[in-house]
Amino acid sequence: MLKFLARADWVLKGPIFEARAMDAQGWEMRFRVRPIPGSDRVQIVGLDLGVPDLDDDVLQANAARCRVYFAVKEDSYLPTVVSLLRQSVGADRRAELDGLKRFVNVRVKNGNPIGAHMYSGRVLGANGENAGQMHGNDQIAMDYIYGRLLHETPDALKRLDDVTTDATVRHAVVSKLHDLMQAVYWTRAELLRAAASNDLDFELPEEVRKGRDPFGGVLPQA
Repeated sequence: MLKFLARADWVLKGPIFEARAMDAQGWEMRFRVRPIPGSDRVQIVGLDLGVPDLDDDVLQANAARCRVYFAVKEDSYLPTVVSLLRQSVGADRRAELDGLKRFVNVRVKNGNPIGAHMYSGRVLGANGENAGQMHGNDQIAMDYIYGRLLHETPDALKRLDDVTTDATVRHAVVSKLHDLMQAVYWTRAELLRAAASNDLDFELPEEVRKGRDPFGGVLPQA
């Protein structure tokens, strides 16, 4: 748990987590338009997908930091951390943590960030992989992470060729890492809240518990 907390403090920093408020619903997309001469209509000339335009180095660093939360064999695999937290509290508190369990389980499963809320790519032919389907941003993000950022998996690289634009790929990576960071944030908050209420069957060091905001986040230095 101490390792999870230390990693959470580290990963919940920087442009990806700060790109969207915790209470925001989705990402703000904006069309760029220009007037059509001689008419009262406009022409769409571009689309801003609402996520920060981050380079590969930033995406790679954040993906590497986040991998410990979605890779099954890692000791901070998020569903396992939540399971251990629920096992460490009494029955009443465990029932209250059912919501956290559901929140995490719709974001991480079987070693992958999950839950597509955007689809992109070309509909594949009858003989292609996943024929008749488009790629969700969870699939796109994992393909980018394992096809370009952390590894060069051939199948992932092949699927990336079907994605429409580089901007779509970056939107997928940023949005899915942000989803995962939100789950890390609330797991950290519930762990520290349980510690503050003496609901855990073990003690967290005082130096870990102090200096936190009401949701368990690290207070800014004066």
